[in-house]
Amino acid sequence: MEDTSFLAPLLLTIGGLVIGALLKSLLRHTRIPYTVGLFAVGLLVGLLNRYGIFNFWSDLSEGVNSVANINPDLILYLFLPILIFDAAYELNLHIFKKTLANATLLAVPGLIICMLLTGTC
Repeated sequence: MEDTSFLAPLLLTIGGLVIGALLKSLLRHTRIPYTVGLFAVGLLVGLLNRYGIFNFWSDLSEGVNSVANINPDLILYLFLPILIFDAAYELNLHIFKKTLANATLLAVPGLIICMLLTGTC
């Protein structure tokens, strides 16, 4: 019997890309942001796997379990830049210029307060 342990990550990657592309096209004309939709689908798949719905297909269940134990640095260095790029690509420049001053006035003091609270704790 062959070793098929490489199939779980490959299946999860291909499935994730297909689901992501379908979700992007489905949410295009709604007010739901794409990243919120991705979070909801990921949460649903994780819960379904936790309750044993995917036990009939061991490769899929193993792939979802491997994502549950993923290294947090991988999320930070691989997935976060993709999500930030997507948000920047979809950004309306006029609205960004209009709200930049207000966002800066709120973000800079908030960041300083958060930094000081983190440093004292």
